[in-house]
Amino acid sequence: MLLAFAACLLCACASPPKVPWSTSFEPWPEDQLGLPDFVDDRGRFREIFCAISAERGAELPDHREREAALTRVGIEPAGTGAAVGLAPSDANLLGLMVPGVGWE
Repeated sequence: MLLAFAACLLCACASPPKVPWSTSFEPWPEDQLGLPDFVDDRGRFREIFCAISAERGAELPDHREREAALTRVGIEPAGTGAAVGLAPSDANLLGLMVPGVGWE
């Protein structure tokens, strides 16, 4: 028990992030570092989120207005405008959750 308490204290003394959280980050500096190895699909995610929220949001216990639920950070790319399919998936995916330290 004492060891677990000491581990919690050590985690509480972790250093703060090098870059504080902000909504005004500049976009990736392509001219200095080359092209990024990721794709910024925040616009498409917003489209999907808004479609699900409009269709099923009132049924959810923690429903909030879309602009209150999503925060814009920096310059967000536009969505694709593609239709969002809300029918049940045929992929037969299985989601598992593995509890870790501190799980109750």
